[in-house]
Amino acid sequence: MKKMLSLCLSAAISLNVAAGMTGTAGASASDIVIGSYVQMGAYNNEPILWRCVDIDENGPLMLSDSIICCKSFDADTSANTATGSHSRSSQLRIYGSNYWGDSNIRSWLNSTESTGNVKWLCGNPPSAEYVDYGDAYDQEAGFLTAFTQSEINAVKTVSQLSLMPMPEIEAGITPAAGTEAHTYNEGLPPEALQNYDTAYAEYFTDKIFLLDLRQLNEAYSNRAILGEDYLAAKPAPESGGDNCDYWLRSPLVDKYEGQWVCTVSDGTEVSSSCADIAYNGVRPAFYLDSAGADITGGNGTQSSPYTVSAASKPGITAPPEPEDPSGAFVKLGYVQGKAGDTVEMPLT
Repeated sequence: MKKMLSLCLSAAISLNVAAGMTGTAGASASDIVIGSYVQMGAYNNEPILWRCVDIDENGPLMLSDSIICCKSFDADTSANTATGSHSRSSQLRIYGSNYWGDSNIRSWLNSTESTGNVKWLCGNPPSAEYVDYGDAYDQEAGFLTAFTQSEINAVKTVSQLSLMPMPEIEAGITPAAGTEAHTYNEGLPPEALQNYDTAYAEYFTDKIFLLDLRQLNEAYSNRAILGEDYLAAKPAPESGGDNCDYWLRSPLVDKYEGQWVCTVSDGTEVSSSCADIAYNGVRPAFYLDSAGADITGGNGTQSSPYTVSAASKPGITAPPEPEDPSGAFVKLGYVQGKAGDTVEMPLT
């Protein structure tokens, strides 16, 4: 009996060691913890490494480990003054808009369209003549084109609140939450929140997004796990570049012109920049879908990140692209809550 028990224990230990070496035996999104690494998708033929920076009611919040590229948040142009955010302030036609709802960067991050065919929600393409101090991206393919279909399925579709800029309030767009304009304050993430919980905000439904001030603060609170300087603006290692600012999706609200967007600076502090500046970095984020994620390799470390099953390319059952806010608000409706809350609201 003792000999048989010893053999059973030995076999169990062997199986556990094997599972730990491969990191694949029964692994799922539930195995993701704050600090875990996942490799999914690519940009410019370079695989993207993501890290879990927080876990909330939507599951693991994944942030690209480095800045993947530099792009403008939104183009400046007077080509479309009749509709969209650029119709709400003359400054937006000079410096671009800080409104996440129809921004160029939101359009690009959630698109599976081929080169030159991304749907720009505001009708203002980020072409060379409409961005400052950097590259245009109106002729790039959508960000999600370099994800396999199974990777796209592992990215959760969520509706979450984003702070509202003043031109939208003044234009008569009804907030889904909040009673006052957000008060901007530079500094470390906790200092930048100010009256965040009572600030005007509205819902947007996306797969890929930029962090907002609340999510940045939650990630900052996990710096004992992530590292003190993890949220500093680090470019991808292969780029060889210096640290630079990167975009948040939160507008700088208390400057009424509507073109200022919050950024994260080299010192992990909140700052701001005009929307059309193209030398700021893009550090995308998403929630990992525990139902759609099928982890097939790795052990969650930086040197051996988890991988997700990859069976087919996008285009077979592509996710819905974000809708023009003027129509999306009617379809999604409003849900009361505080800025930073998230809810599941399917697109129709």
